[in-house]
Amino acid sequence: MDYITITSDDVYFKHCYTFLKSLSRHSKNINVLLRCVNMADRQINSLEDIYENLEVINDQIKLSKVKNRLKGDMSWQWVGLENIKGSSYTYSDHMCYTNNMRFDNICSLLSRDNVSRVVNMDVDQIFVNDFSFDELFTSDADVYTFNEHDQKIKNIKDISDRVWIPDVWLIEGYKTDEPLIDESLIAVNKNRKTIDYFSQAKELIHNDFYNWDADFKIINQLYKTTDIKITTPKLKFIDRWYYNDDSVVWNGAGNNRITNNKYRALYNGYIKDCDSV
Repeated sequence: MDYITITSDDVYFKHCYTFLKSLSRHSKNINVLLRCVNMADRQINSLEDIYENLEVINDQIKLSKVKNRLKGDMSWQWVGLENIKGSSYTYSDHMCYTNNMRFDNICSLLSRDNVSRVVNMDVDQIFVNDFSFDELFTSDADVYTFNEHDQKIKNIKDISDRVWIPDVWLIEGYKTDEPLIDESLIAVNKNRKTIDYFSQAKELIHNDFYNWDADFKIINQLYKTTDIKITTPKLKFIDRWYYNDDSVVWNGAGNNRITNNKYRALYNGYIKDCDSV
């Protein structure tokens, strides 16, 4: 059995609604595990109404939503603290919980005897065409995940005014061996190596749970100490550059979900009937 797993809080309800509504339109028979964080019952009920094969974990927690912590990855290292209050450069404990619980989802599904493949996705993604596990899992790799440097575009400056890209990519001679794993899509072939890898990652992340960057740092550092085989999936499964009509998934990375007209038009078409929820 195969699963897609996602996590969403009440703030991202409309993104979650769009994710499931678009999946229902194209691939309605896929099993989905959804972890809801502080969603209202009416919101959860509406999600269950639009997607039949949905398993819900309902987390009701009391955590601060005040965005008073600074994201620490290299893209934000030079941002002045006086200008970031409440901006996308900051995060709250509530946001961090929602972000990091994805690894509990992955480990929970890998522990089930009848599960063979798990795909974790962000909820700011929209299905454009049919999703096929067999087309995504095309080799003997243990994990498929988006490596931004594998997909780096040759003429990146030519598109920088149209789509979001990390600013450091525009620096002359910029080189890095990271990110090895980007959490927007993590597709896992269940075997002993992947079970151990994600179990270790989950434990380490829980030790630094309210750090936004803990997941990124830990899973990449852990990768360097294992023999797990990771490869990049076909770009059409996480199209965050071109928004091609023949892609499977459009990803709303960075500001793209706000500024890209194609993404926005498709998104608005799906949420128009959820405003009353």
